[in-house]
Amino acid sequence: MTPCVDCYADYFAEALKGWKPKPHPVKERYQEIGGLSSMSLFSASYGVIEIIKYIAGLTDFRTYGKSRGEFLFDTLDITYLDVKRDENCKTCGEIVYEEA
Repeated sequence: MTPCVDCYADYFAEALKGWKPKPHPVKERYQEIGGLSSMSLFSASYGVIEIIKYIAGLTDFRTYGKSRGEFLFDTLDITYLDVKRDENCKTCGEIVYEEA
C-alpha cells in the first residue's frame, strides 16, 4: 500500500524542520496570480513519456513506481523520494484510532 497525503505531510514536516524560505525578490506581487504553467506542461509530458515507456516494455514501474519525483530548478535534475507509509498514521496506518 502506498503512503497517503498525511504520510507525505509528516515526512516533509520532519525533513524540512527548521527550514526558512528566502524572501522573494519581487516585493509587490499583488497582481501576480497562478503558478508556473510550464511546470504543468513538463509534468504532463513526463508522465506521458513514462506511460509510453511502460507500455513499450522499456521500464519497470516496480523500481520507482511508488516514489515521488521532485524537479530541482537550480540543477535541473529530478530526484526521487522514497516515502514509506507510516504504520502509525491516523489516516492509513495499521492502528485503528477511536474518535474522542
